[in-house]
This record gives sequence, C-alpha cells and structure tokens, in this order.
Amino acid sequence: MKKLFNFFRRVNYRIKVRRMNRKANFRHFKKAVHQAEYLSIQNDNKRYRVFLFDEYRVWSREDIQRMKNRGVLSKKQETGLLSKQVLYDTLGHSNLHPTFSNRKL
Repeated sequence: MKKLFNFFRRVNYRIKVRRMNRKANFRHFKKAVHQAEYLSIQNDNKRYRVFLFDEYRVWSREDIQRMKNRGVLSKKQETGLLSKQVLYDTLGHSNLHPTFSNRKL
C-alpha cells in the first residue's frame, strides 16, 4: 500500500512540475502573443492583452467584463487593476513579461 501511495505522490509531483514549466515556457508565451496580434488584426485593431493565470490567456476588455458577469472573476475587481498583471499589450506592442522582456517575439 505504501508503494502505491508513493507512486501517486510522484505522479502528482510530475504533473505540478510540468504545469510550472508550462507557465514559464517562452514558446507558450510567444504563441499567446501571436494569438493576441492575430485577434487584434481580425477585429479592427481592438486592444488585446495577455495574462498569466493557470496558463497564458488572451483577453480583451469585453472578455473581462463577460468573465465578471459569469462569476469567474470578482465583480468587485476593477478592470484597471488587472492591468498590473498584463504581460503583453497589443496597443503599444509592449512586452511587459518579467522574464522574457529582452527576448525577440
């Protein structure tokens, strides 16, 4: 029984490490940036931003409002406060990622 418990503990640890590596992976960040740029071009240069929650997410202001109305985000949280968590912004093409800010996209 102890061997089985240790096996599941190791598997759970591997999953957590892979998730952490995925968050810090430049390839995933670059993919999210390209998705934001593509959406911006498709929607008449609408402003899109890249956030990091459990993975990189590309949201516009309307997407954030929709998440608030669905109850995913708190309604008390202002949209402007989320701007502190922005890693990439299509308005100024500014890369604000603390780790990848010096790398070419």
